[in-house]
Amino acid sequence: MTLFRFLLGLAVGAASVMVPSFLAEMAPVETRGRMVTQNELMIVSGQLLAFIFNAILGTTIGQEAAHVWRYMLAIATLPGVILWFGMLIVPESPRWLASKGKIGEALRILKGYSDFMVEISPLTLLNKIGLYGVIKIHLLQTDVCCRFATFFIA
Repeated sequence: MTLFRFLLGLAVGAASVMVPSFLAEMAPVETRGRMVTQNELMIVSGQLLAFIFNAILGTTIGQEAAHVWRYMLAIATLPGVILWFGMLIVPESPRWLASKGKIGEALRILKGYSDFMVEISPLTLLNKIGLYGVIKIHLLQTDVCCRFATFFIA
């Protein structure tokens, strides 16, 4: 059980780093801070709801049945199942795609998920979201003499 709690802690820690980064990458510059803040607010609200549900179950069913923890666990799995199905439709990270040389896919994802990018040229789009530096690095890395280019161009 200790091993699995350790692995769960690693997974939660990794998600708490990756999700705000992904949201900041996908959101337009104007709404980036609000998007990441809403994510954190939703996490804390979910924790509050979990506490409230467990308190209600503990006070209403807890005195009569020793198996109330099963109901608590079943209710806690519902958001996880919904999240799992929701993750099936989330696109790849445009920054990751661009760093792997899949510029067309990155632009397609960005244009499909951001209304403000409909009438923008690809170069302006890349500059606006900060991917120009990633693509420039990728192009520099293909040249043998420039393999050690700095990653802080953007």
